[in-house]
Amino acid sequence: MASINWRDEFGTGIDEADLEHARLIDSINALIRKLGDDPSEALIAEVLGRVRDKIATHFAAEEKVMRERGYDDYAGHKADHEILLDEIRAI
Repeated sequence: MASINWRDEFGTGIDEADLEHARLIDSINALIRKLGDDPSEALIAEVLGRVRDKIATHFAAEEKVMRERGYDDYAGHKADHEILLDEIRAI
């Protein structure tokens, strides 16, 4: 399974968010490596659960910053977060 590489387009211009995004990618890559070449369904479920938890924690922190800064598209961005979390749950 391929890992995720940081790209400049992932940057937001907000140092704390960009650092958190980079750490999240590192965590996801570590979990991908844990799956190895022949993962069991139980391990896949465990890894996806961990990824979902890390993403949900990140989204909560990001949404807090957006509220504090009065981000204009907060509702739309939060809705995008919910869609992604729902997609992960469905997997």
